[in-house]
Amino acid sequence: MQPDEFAQSIMRAMIKGYGPEFKYNSPGELLAAAVATPEDIARLMEPFPARGRYRKSTDFLTQVTSGYALGRKRYRLFALRLISLACLMEKYQGVHRDKKIIPGLTPDDEKKLLALGDDINCDILAEILESVAEHDTAAYADAFKILIYCYLPHLAPYIEAVHFMDTSEDNWGNVIGLTLSELVFGHVVSAYIGFCESVLDYVDRYKNTRIWEIPETEDENSIFLLPAFTHQQSSTNSTCTKKFVTPVKQVVQLLLEMTDGNVFKPFAGKFGGITGNYDSHFAAYPDINWFAHGKEYVESLGLYYESIVNQSVSFTREAQHFRTLRTINEQIVKFNLDFRFLVSCPGQFFVKKLRVGRKGSSSNPGKTNLWMFEGAEMLLRKANALLEFNATALQGYTQEGHMGRSVLMRDIGTDFSSIFIALSRMQTELKGCVPNVEKIRRFIEEYPSLSMSAMQYVLKRERFQGDAYREMQSMVMNPDGSYATRAEFMPRFETFLAESGFSPELCAELRSCMNPTQLVRPIEKQATAEIITLRNDISRLRQIQGNTPSLKWYFERQQTI
Repeated sequence: MQPDEFAQSIMRAMIKGYGPEFKYNSPGELLAAAVATPEDIARLMEPFPARGRYRKSTDFLTQVTSGYALGRKRYRLFALRLISLACLMEKYQGVHRDKKIIPGLTPDDEKKLLALGDDINCDILAEILESVAEHDTAAYADAFKILIYCYLPHLAPYIEAVHFMDTSEDNWGNVIGLTLSELVFGHVVSAYIGFCESVLDYVDRYKNTRIWEIPETEDENSIFLLPAFTHQQSSTNSTCTKKFVTPVKQVVQLLLEMTDGNVFKPFAGKFGGITGNYDSHFAAYPDINWFAHGKEYVESLGLYYESIVNQSVSFTREAQHFRTLRTINEQIVKFNLDFRFLVSCPGQFFVKKLRVGRKGSSSNPGKTNLWMFEGAEMLLRKANALLEFNATALQGYTQEGHMGRSVLMRDIGTDFSSIFIALSRMQTELKGCVPNVEKIRRFIEEYPSLSMSAMQYVLKRERFQGDAYREMQSMVMNPDGSYATRAEFMPRFETFLAESGFSPELCAELRSCMNPTQLVRPIEKQATAEIITLRNDISRLRQIQGNTPSLKWYFERQQTI
C-alpha cells in the first residue's frame, strides 16, 4: 500500500531540504543505499565511541596504544635488552668470564632478533602462554624464547639470557615510556600544534576585517575590532587578533616548557630488577658496574634514567607532563567558552555559516547550535579528570610496587582519545564560523563606555580638577542604571567639553578616544608580531620532535603508514 499524496509531499519536501547536492531523491533510494559494510558493522558495534563514532579522530591509536602496538614494543625491547647484554658479555673479562650467559652476537644475529615478533601471530602465541601463566610479561618472554628456538636455533643455547635478571617493569616499564613518548610528544603535541595553527590561520584570514570606518587621515590597515568583556560585561575595545592569539601563546609556551634544549624531556625508563636494588645483577656478575650499564641502556632507548627506583619508576616525570597537558587543555577550554560567548545570542559577533541541508537544531528551525564546541568542552574536561587521576594514582603504589600502575597504562589510549576528538571537532566548527561585521559595529556604536577608561586617564594626566571617574560615569550611565547609548552619550559629552574650558587640542584628543581603532592600534601591532613569533615557535617544536630520541618509534611508524 502506497502512502497517500499528503505523506508523499511531506517526504519529498523533507528530502529536498537536504540540498541539491544530496544524491538521493526518494525513501526507496535511501533504503537501498543503507546497506552496512563490514567496516560499518565493526564501527557501529564498538562499545567505545572513540573507536566507533569518532574513529576518524582516533584510528591512528591502533598503531600506538593497541595490544598489537604494545606487543611490537615488548618484543623489540626483549631483543634490544638481549643485544645490550650480549655486547656487555663480549667485553666482560671478570671473574666469571668463562660463564657468560650469552656470547657476542653478529650484526646479522642482531638484525634477526629485532625482527622477531613483528607478526601479529606472535601476540597470539604470547596469549596462549599467558592463559596458563597468568602473567603477560612472563608469557611474552617465554614466547620470545620460543621464537629464538624455532627461527634462530644457533642461539637457542642462550635463551636463558632473555629477560636475564630483569623483572616485568624492566620490559613493560620501558614499553610504557616509549608509548607515552610516541603518544604525547608525537601525536598529542601534533594535535595541539594543529589546533594552534588553525586559530592563527583563522586570525590571518579575518584580521583585516573592517568594523569601523577609519578617518581618511589614517592610512593604517583595517583592524578587526572586538569588544572585550570582564564580569560578562562590556569593558573596553579590543581586537580579534589579540583575543585569539592570547590563549594560543599560552599553549605554545607550555609545550616549550615540556622541552629541555632541543628535545622533549623524556618519559622515564626502568632498569634495576625486582625492587630496583640490582641485587640479582651483582649476585650473577659482581664485578660489573650495573649502575652504569643500566643508565647506558635506558638512555639508549631515549628515555630518562632514574638512578634510584623501586619495581617501577617513580612516575613523577609522567605526572609533571600530565599536569602540563591539563593546563594546556584548560587554556583551550577557555578559548572554547569565550568563542561560544561571542557566537551566542543576542550578541552573535560570529555566526555559524548556514550550509544547505544542515539542521541547526532537532526541532527549532531558528537556531544553529555550536554543538561541536559544546561537546569538545566536556571531552577536554573528561580528559583532564583522567590526566589528574593518572598523575596522582601512578605515584601512589605502596612499598616497592603493585599491579595498579600497569593496569592504568594499558588503557592510556582511551584516556587520551578525548583530546584528539575534542580538538578535531573544534577545528572543524571554527572553520564554519564567520565574523558578523554589522553586529560588532552596532555593539561598539551602542556602548560608548568601551572608551571611557581611556578617556578618564587622559583627564587625570591633564590634572582635571574633579573626579574623572565620576564625570565619565555620569555620562555613560543612565539614572536608572542602564548603559547610555552613543545617541544618549554624545550630547552629554559635548556639553561637558563645552563647559570644561579645555584647549581645542585636548578636546580633539578626548574626541579621538571615541575612535576605537585609535585605542587598539598598539595592541593589534603587538598581537600581530606575536603571530610571527608563535609560528616560529611552532616550527621549533616540530624540529624538537625530530630531535627527540624516544620518538624514533613514532617516526618509524609514520614511514610505514
